[in-house]
Order: sequence, then structure tokens, then C-alpha cells
Amino acid sequence: MGIPSYVLIYWKVNMKFRNSFIAASLLLLTQTATGLAQTATPVTTIRQVATVSVPQSGKDDRYRIGFQDVLTIQVFRHPELGISTPVNPNGTIFLFRLDKPIVALCKTERELANDIAAAYKVKYLRDPQVNVVVSEQKSQSMSVIGAVEKPGTFFLNRRIHLLGLLALAGGPNKESGTRLIVARAGSTSSCRGNADNDLASDDIALIGFKIRDIQEGKKTLWMQPGDVVSVLDADVVYVYGNVVKPGELK
Repeated sequence: MGIPSYVLIYWKVNMKFRNSFIAASLLLLTQTATGLAQTATPVTTIRQVATVSVPQSGKDDRYRIGFQDVLTIQVFRHPELGISTPVNPNGTIFLFRLDKPIVALCKTERELANDIAAAYKVKYLRDPQVNVVVSEQKSQSMSVIGAVEKPGTFFLNRRIHLLGLLALAGGPNKESGTRLIVARAGSTSSCRGNADNDLASDDIALIGFKIRDIQEGKKTLWMQPGDVVSVLDADVVYVYGNVVKPGELK
């Protein structure tokens, strides 16, 4: 006995529908898995960036108080103790109600504020809150002289290299030669305990460079307070004798 034709048609239609359903389900699962993978990728990337971006340098670049700096000191709830004072030639400051001077030289604003609070806490205040601000930065000075566009003295509160200092001075002018000299006197205002290139004595060190080496980044030098950069003029050669145009030749 044969299978009726309408049963065969129903079976074929049913198989076709089932295959289409299976194919659609597999496509949906594939798209879902792909979407999850794409969603997870940025999370991994963010974690990697966050890990790499953490600074690893232990170098302390905070401004440190030097000679001639002017400090503004305030004590919370005690305006009578507020004062604006320069750092003395011996590196100390005198404050109201304190018998002994406070050493300010080579300290950060927060370090000095903590020392002042500790001094007031000994006999005068129970829980002092002190704020220190360097209102005038006069100790961290560097000078550029010679054949530059804008010679002068620059007061800086950050580390700077030789090329950056030359840029502040406008760069060499048309009268400049090929060399410059850095005079380093070993000023005590540089806080030697944190300096990269300490000098063994207070003798002046002269360091020579070719200007082109500095401009091209072949050589560099981190500047220190008290450094003087001298950009030398172009050398002059005199030509005499049987020539078309005797005289100076730069």
C-alpha cells in the first residue's frame, strides 16, 4: 500500500520548514556570539590602556622653595598668624608666636606647611591647619645672554632643558655663530639632594655645545637654577691681499 500524495507533500513542507528554522537558529546564535565578542573587545582594550597609562616615574618634579622666594602663609581660623614673607639668606622664615625660625629652603609648599603646623602644635594651637603658597618665585632663575632674539632672565617653576630655554629666549639671532656655552655655578638654590647632575664643589663649570646639535636633538642638558647660557657671536675672519673684496668675512 503506497503513501498518499498529500502525506508526502506535508512531510516535504515540514522538513523544509524545520531545516529553515534550524538554519535561522544557527545564524542567530552566530550573530549573538559575534556581538558578544565585539562587546567584550573594548573592555579588554580599556583595561590594557588603564594599566599602561599608570606613571612609573618616581622623580619628584614639584617646585621647591629657594632663596628670595616670597611665601604667603595662612592658618585656618587664625588670621592674625597670616603673613607674607621672603625666605631669608640662610633659608629660614620667622613666624608669629614661634620662638625659633622654620627652615623653608628646598621644601615643597606642603612639606613646609606640615612643619609649620607641627611647630604651632607644640605650645600654641591644638590642631593647626596651615596653607603655604609661593606667591613670588624668584630663586629658580636662568639667564640667556649673547646672540639671541630676547636675552634676559627667566623665572621658572618647572624643569626645562637647554633647547626649551633657548626657545624662551627667541632662539639664536642672525649675529649668532655655531656654538654656545652653559655656565653652571652650582647654586645652592638648586636643592642638590634632588638634582640630576650635582657638582662636587661651588666652582663654575663651563659646558660647550654646538647650536645645531641642540636644535637637532643630538645633545641636550637639563637646566639648573643659576645656569647662564651664552650664545656666541659668529666668528669674524679678515681677508687681506689681492682679493676682490678684502675685509671682514663672517
